[in-house]
Amino acid sequence: LLVANLSEAEEKCSCGDIIRAVRAAQKEGIVAQEFNPDSKSELLKRYRILTAPTVLFLDASGNEVARYEGEDRGTVAAIRSHLKRMTERSGS
Repeated sequence: LLVANLSEAEEKCSCGDIIRAVRAAQKEGIVAQEFNPDSKSELLKRYRILTAPTVLFLDASGNEVARYEGEDRGTVAAIRSHLKRMTERSGS
């Protein structure tokens, strides 16, 4: 679950890096839903999304496995690492 200002996807900023990383993982078979922070989706309420960008990793039952909020370097690296592990598992 990706919540971010999706219009920043092509910008050279950390938020853009996060959006591009999630979209690249989708091309590798990872299922993701994208929302702008002003979305009226019930998922934003259910998972208490309070800041953007936020990336949530959910299990098959919809339980939160990991949450990354913000766009500092460490957060971007952690998201990329988590996505890489997921794509490696899905490719095996």
